[in-house]
Amino acid sequence: MQNDKPKETVWTIHTGPDHQTIEFRYSEIQGILQSITFQINNRNNYAILEMTPIQFQKIYLILRSFHDLLISDNFPQIQPPKEKLNDLDLSANQDIKTDEWDPW
Repeated sequence: MQNDKPKETVWTIHTGPDHQTIEFRYSEIQGILQSITFQINNRNNYAILEMTPIQFQKIYLILRSFHDLLISDNFPQIQPPKEKLNDLDLSANQDIKTDEWDPW
């Protein structure tokens, strides 16, 4: 019987010029998720959060609820500046529909 090696996948997001990164890592064996790790780095300081798939599902639901809260209509709409936006002259007869933008 052959022992399967764990497959590890890593995504890294560089968030700034000061060596700030967010790393998402998960490992699986035969397609079954084994562990999930979040690591946040800021120069020499870092924080690591290791979790099981069930713990990740709970955190994901919290993040998803927060995302839904951010895109709800409970917050006032931010109006773009009327002078210029990306070097385009915005006169009074041109409207920008911010409700069609998807921030995610």
